[in-house]
Amino acid sequence: MDDLIAFYSARLDEAERTIYAEGTPPHGVIAWLTYREPDGFMIYATVAHGDTAGGPWVAAGKELPEPANVLVVYDPVRSLRHIAAGRAVVKRYELAVAAASRGSGSGFVHGQDDGYAEACLDAIRDAAAAWDDHPDYRAEWKAGGVMGEAGGGLTYPDSAGDETCDSCTCCTVAGCIPSRCGEDDYGRFHCPCTSE
Repeated sequence: MDDLIAFYSARLDEAERTIYAEGTPPHGVIAWLTYREPDGFMIYATVAHGDTAGGPWVAAGKELPEPANVLVVYDPVRSLRHIAAGRAVVKRYELAVAAASRGSGSGFVHGQDDGYAEACLDAIRDAAAAWDDHPDYRAEWKAGGVMGEAGGGLTYPDSAGDETCDSCTCCTVAGCIPSRCGEDDYGRFHCPCTSE
């Protein structure tokens, strides 16, 4: 997984360099603004920039009136927060792997550090999939499951119409919904009612 961590970290570094190439943030945001009639009918939409995500908004050198809707498509300060969050998940993964290799003395209950590292790695897989069109991205890094076709986690059969049972065959928890049990991306069985 070192290659995945290196790939993801490199993409975060590239994103940060791009932000700072434009100047020291905050240096403005770009947004898609929608203007509507009083009855809700859309009059027009435009792309504008502002100093902050709250406006005021400017397009073609003119300040625009307050829009009905604002969708911020680029905010360098928020982007830096996303980068910091991604780096924090990588750091948590590295600390969990290190704790697992040290054995006792970590802050984790025995065996829990591997699970935590696995969860962090799943989050990194999901986040790195945002760059699945990058030439260095590897298809085997993409996990499938909870986040749909593009994300990772566990896959469950459709549970529409399931009723709880007194005790399913995979655990002894009363009220378990058996169809929520399944295999993760590594072929391990998982029941949400138990940690086993």
